[in-house]
Amino acid sequence: MNTATTRNSISLGDAAELANSIGFRCISPAFTEIETYGLKASRRLFSSNNLKVIELNPSKIFNLGSKSLDRRYLENLKRSIELAAEIGALKVIVIAGGVTKAPTLYNDLFARLVDVLAACEVDCTVSGVQLCLEPLHPVFASDRSFICDVSEALKASIESGPHVGITIDTYHTWWDADLFKKIANSPKNKIRSFHINDWCRRSGDRLKDREMVGDGIIDLPSYFNTLKNIDFLDSIEIEIMSSKQMTFAEVNSFVQTARNRTLATISV
Repeated sequence: MNTATTRNSISLGDAAELANSIGFRCISPAFTEIETYGLKASRRLFSSNNLKVIELNPSKIFNLGSKSLDRRYLENLKRSIELAAEIGALKVIVIAGGVTKAPTLYNDLFARLVDVLAACEVDCTVSGVQLCLEPLHPVFASDRSFICDVSEALKASIESGPHVGITIDTYHTWWDADLFKKIANSPKNKIRSFHINDWCRRSGDRLKDREMVGDGIIDLPSYFNTLKNIDFLDSIEIEIMSSKQMTFAEVNSFVQTARNRTLATISV
């Protein structure tokens, strides 16, 4: 369970207890959640609820585009790797960042991204933490991620080194008519995590108004069939961001429904 699903309504402590009670074996919190809750307290929390931390998610978007911006991006990435290792997380989710000024050449941003990812190889090797570059929907290209296409994310991961893979999120990738071909033809073990949710037709908040699994327009069974065909054995996360505030009982019901529907979709 990705805590982005519950963060707007309940605390990290409640989310961990909820995940354990429902039957999740793994959890993926955000950077600031660990800092706020405390490193030692977070480790105790996850251990007491029999939860393995799979991914550490970013809490802030950092952009590339100049020496100072690139340096800040790299420093944040290295700190994220360090924190992930401290809580026993296997991966750090990486968002490429938006376009800082116009005109900004894509090739320049891409080269800067590869440079900072490659610069983390020693940190990743020593800590055992992997980086997972996540392409976002094109609607977020200007302010969150200039990497929107799975092929470009794969290219960046290949050029950066073996410590870098990618994350496939159904919300951000469903629009691509060639998506399943790209997944099927991806280099072995470069796709290292998968986030499931659905696309809401009408939204007041395009980032956070995500649909319950199976209630939107995304062809979710085709994702799982394609992943099975490439022998994907890595993490599958429920990540349904929502701008709505829910009671604990409502969150409990919501997450249980999402888990049950995900398991049913996997078996299709």
